[in-house]
Amino acid sequence: MNVLSPACCWLLVLLLGFVGCGSKDDPQTGDAAGDTATSDATATTDVTQTNDGANPGSADAADDDAATMDTTTAGCTTTADCPGEKDRCIGGTCIPETPCQSDKQCIALDMVCDGQAGLCVQCLAPADCPSGQLCKAHSCIAPPTPCASSKECGSNQVCDKLLGGCVECVSADDCKSGQRCHETLCVPLACTPNQTLCDDGTLAICAADGSGWSKTPCPTGQLCVGNGCKALLCTPGEVACDGSKIRTCDSSGTTWQDGEDCAKAGELCLGGACVAKSCTAGAALCKDAATLATCKADGSGWGEAPCGTGTACVGTECVATICTPGASSCAGAQVATCDATGTKLLPGEDCDKTGKDCSAGACVAKPPKGWQVHGAFLGAADSFGGGYRVSEQGFGGGSGCAGGYCVHASVRP
Repeated sequence: MNVLSPACCWLLVLLLGFVGCGSKDDPQTGDAAGDTATSDATATTDVTQTNDGANPGSADAADDDAATMDTTTAGCTTTADCPGEKDRCIGGTCIPETPCQSDKQCIALDMVCDGQAGLCVQCLAPADCPSGQLCKAHSCIAPPTPCASSKECGSNQVCDKLLGGCVECVSADDCKSGQRCHETLCVPLACTPNQTLCDDGTLAICAADGSGWSKTPCPTGQLCVGNGCKALLCTPGEVACDGSKIRTCDSSGTTWQDGEDCAKAGELCLGGACVAKSCTAGAALCKDAATLATCKADGSGWGEAPCGTGTACVGTECVATICTPGASSCAGAQVATCDATGTKLLPGEDCDKTGKDCSAGACVAKPPKGWQVHGAFLGAADSFGGGYRVSEQGFGGGSGCAGGYCVHASVRP
């Protein structure tokens, strides 16, 4: 039996240790090492970015001379593994959405430009993918693993029973918030479902599934402002009054904006400007004998109203009339004349002072003793030889009239 010398034993131990360490550290050896390297990997990629490209009406599309920036990306298995809402898992790496107009702007990312979406994507057709892979939702993926139940798929996949294969998603419920299921892959929402906004005067509405925008013009008489259609209320720049406040029409013509409150200065708002009050609210006066004017509640001017039948305006009110303006009558022995409004009798001549009687609104000589005045015919023209016929005066037979006076025959002097 041959026995190795101590020196040979130490040489053999060192040789075996070297081989063991080399096998463990070699990145090309062992599945576990390879898997760990893949899952923990992070990469720094040059990303071409030109504009936001997120909403209708965003910044102008990128030109060929796009700016280049360094964006650190994380490793992933599916898009659900990516931290950003707009990130997508492409080739095991989380890549942020990058706007584009040309494939040139996507070459640095090993991608192509989707002209319709204006974004860099991994593929538009199977030819853009490595041999044997499929182009789904603009991503290159391996053919799905056959399955009959989701139990047969990994923790990041579900079984599409119609397709018969393991996929990332069958519905939006399989994706994280801010994503939707498109062609069995979770992709970022293009917009917030049912969101509305105005794009160059046109209403844009995000689809219920967040897949994209549709545009529709506002109805006649409306304008798109902010995030919806609003009725045109006024002419931009127009000024008007809202009570005591001045208000101005905004630049869109859909909203009134409050301005100065004239009441704070004791003024009122008229025609979109503050002006001094023209009268005291509630004050009244006569415009003429038939019209009463009353100051409006805001002091801006006078309102007019006619006095009713049988009344006339006197001072600050409508008063009942009692006589015909200018007509004379008797108040005992005194002559009275109706004023211009017909609401008052003005005292006139006192007939007693001249030894006369008041008759029919005038002072007349007293009749001879025993005679009585027949006022209705006083001063009437004689109808018979310079005198009055008895029958015409209503005194009957045996009476006589002369000089405007009538007397019964039995008392005739």
